[in-house]
Amino acid sequence: MSIDVRGVSHAYAGQQVLSDVSFAVAAGSITGLLGPNGSGKSTLIRRAVGLLSGPGEVTFDGAVYARLSAPTSTVGTVLDTGGMWPGMRVEAHLAAVAAATGLDRSLVPQLLAQVGLEAAARKRVKALSLGMRQRLALATALIPSPTHLVLDEPTNGLDPHAVRWLGSLLRTFADDGGCVLVSSHLIGEIEAVADEIVIISGGSVLMQGRPQDLASQGTRATTLVRCDDPLRLAKHFTSVGAKVSFDIDERLRIDGMSARLVREEASMAGVALTEVIAVPASLESAYLEAVQP
Repeated sequence: MSIDVRGVSHAYAGQQVLSDVSFAVAAGSITGLLGPNGSGKSTLIRRAVGLLSGPGEVTFDGAVYARLSAPTSTVGTVLDTGGMWPGMRVEAHLAAVAAATGLDRSLVPQLLAQVGLEAAARKRVKALSLGMRQRLALATALIPSPTHLVLDEPTNGLDPHAVRWLGSLLRTFADDGGCVLVSSHLIGEIEAVADEIVIISGGSVLMQGRPQDLASQGTRATTLVRCDDPLRLAKHFTSVGAKVSFDIDERLRIDGMSARLVREEASMAGVALTEVIAVPASLESAYLEAVQP
């Protein structure tokens, strides 16, 4: 069982969006597709499920989506939350989808429980929050008990608790032998659950591998400091080519310079440092280095 992306390229109105993208998702694993907005993630997801055509192909156990004998029973998809009739009640929506796929509507209560929507069963779709619509979209994808999941930004609108819940659900699905391909532009959400990461930007694969392996590939030093004159120090570091920003707790974040060099430059600027923290390698730093060289 696998999802195989082979040489996928795509262009809109002559503008290249994807360029020879290739990777594989193995049985029992979760692959996170990471990239900034506009990097081509959604285009690749739509290519995977046959909504777009072009060079290259995405196959599920060796067959493209259009040639699967039972597409919805093989691949569960969440592309957006706009395909549900706003006036329909949640349980009625799931019952209709079950009937359309030849399944018994008795599955609906189980699905509602699985995605945490039991209390919303009688609500109309238009009354749901974005996070609840995301849960309903996932329940819709799970109705035919697919063996593969392809999800485009499924955490949009989810609070931190719900994001953790989704990660647990996907982990269980993969541990039961399923294949999961999930896209996001939020690093922490993917790092917490993915077995493999594929980072794309500008339509090309920049990095791929296990999260811990990618984290170790980051080479750009980052240092956090406190000092008695942060504005003066920030101006100095900017003048010598370092990228400077303020951290959430008012420390200076200096990218592109080691702790040793930071101390030396601060001394030259005549600014006393009260705290210096060398930030260890992380997936976030490797990602930012890859997509923002």
